[in-house]
Amino acid sequence: MSETAVYDPTTDAGPEVLDLPDELRLADPEEAGSYMDSPPHIPTPDLARLAGAPDYVWLTWLADELRAAGCSVVEHPGWKTRGRPRSAGPFMPTGVMWHHDASAIGPSPAMAAFIASIGRPGDGIPAPLAQLWVCMGCRGLHPVGTWHVLAAGRANHAGLGDGFGRIGRDMGNTRAIGVETDNTTGEKTPLDMLASLEVGTAAILRRLGSDPADSLCGHKEYAHGRKFDPDDIDMILARKSVAAAINRQNHPGRPELVKFPGRKHFTIGHQCTHGHVKLLEMWLLELAPKSTHKSSDTFTRWTQQQVAKFQRNDPKLAGDPDGIPGPKTWRLIQLAARATR
Repeated sequence: MSETAVYDPTTDAGPEVLDLPDELRLADPEEAGSYMDSPPHIPTPDLARLAGAPDYVWLTWLADELRAAGCSVVEHPGWKTRGRPRSAGPFMPTGVMWHHDASAIGPSPAMAAFIASIGRPGDGIPAPLAQLWVCMGCRGLHPVGTWHVLAAGRANHAGLGDGFGRIGRDMGNTRAIGVETDNTTGEKTPLDMLASLEVGTAAILRRLGSDPADSLCGHKEYAHGRKFDPDDIDMILARKSVAAAINRQNHPGRPELVKFPGRKHFTIGHQCTHGHVKLLEMWLLELAPKSTHKSSDTFTRWTQQQVAKFQRNDPKLAGDPDGIPGPKTWRLIQLAARATR
């Protein structure tokens, strides 16, 4: 269920505004200390500009696309006309870059205003610092994973970097839409936040006509060795998950993720009358297309071995692989299977 809201400091932030200095005592100041890293400049006009195409676009469709995808959305006042001026450089996004905001651990609702309109003028880094911010619930004001739409124009979020795919070297602010999340180094990304991040990003890339394989990156990939955000997100798996979400959005009749039925269905020799084992085997066969195994309702050694193999190969599944799916293994196998379709 999507939530529509317009940001009002008297209701959304209220007394939370008073603790802005505490929230801006960033948990990871080294990571957060440079969003832009270089003074504004006007790069050499590219081929698009020379051909007469607009070299600065305003993404006034962001809130509508996110809402249509089922995301909870908060629109901050003035976002449709907020962005760095054309004199700071062009803005022609072809992709999305994920960050974490390096705020204090836990919900930090004042970060939205900081990213949108405060910035770090003392460090020569004016706002906006990103176009979008995904929150941890703003202390109960919104669902976890709510998208805050902060700016429609260029933002200082990427700085210098070697580039990634369609996001060229040192072109992060020009070619990428910046998405900040309300967490920091060492802080786990809640599953609800990650799911919303994937769905919303899929909607944006779908609107841009871009493939996550070369148009979605983490700041740590764009500026490898200099930045480390988002800290706990495996971007390789994230790109597969976002690609699967795009496929679902292109085929709206496709069912949502199947909820984990419980470990009791997954013991050797168990005859599952609810279809859970057969469904699991169908996903495993999508990941092993050369296998001659036939899916059935019986949890066999083959099933356990395939699940263990998946657990060993997925960095998100730490610990000894036992071949018995838990909630995380169940979800990740589903997402991996969808990404192959």
